[in-house]
Amino acid sequence: MTLTDIILLIIDWLHGVSAAIWIGGNIFFYLVINPAIRLGYISRKTSTQVSPLYYSIIDGCIIILTLTGTLMAFERLSSSVTTPIYIAILGLKIAIAAWMFILVRSRGRKLRLDREANPIGKMANDHQQKMSPIKSLFSDTTVLLSLGLVIFFLSDLLNYLFQSQLAIK
Repeated sequence: MTLTDIILLIIDWLHGVSAAIWIGGNIFFYLVINPAIRLGYISRKTSTQVSPLYYSIIDGCIIILTLTGTLMAFERLSSSVTTPIYIAILGLKIAIAAWMFILVRSRGRKLRLDREANPIGKMANDHQQKMSPIKSLFSDTTVLLSLGLVIFFLSDLLNYLFQSQLAIK
């Protein structure tokens, strides 16, 4: 194993861990926090107070994902075994990731504005709101989780395509 291989392994590991933290956090919000709010175990205010901590971690993950993803893309695109289908799927993955980054930024901005408008911690939607099943399908958490899972799939597909091309050569 060369020094380059070790560096690429560390880059790949950092990318995977950052993605797991982000998507794992979304799964936690989707499967634990949101049902706890609906069932009245915790208030929406509590969730709103915890969210800035979560989003500060996600901001770090986004930076790591962007840097490592860029390095990984250049490494793979400079390979002689990269195919047009690989490039198309990588483009799709990058577009979905960019969409996710925009969603996180807009949600974080909305939370900061809520906190600034209500500095004493009394949030506008502190009461327990029932969300319709259709509306909950398109909530930020659901969309981010779904897109993240699609990206995980695309990552595995890209790895499979790349490894299968290496095996052919």
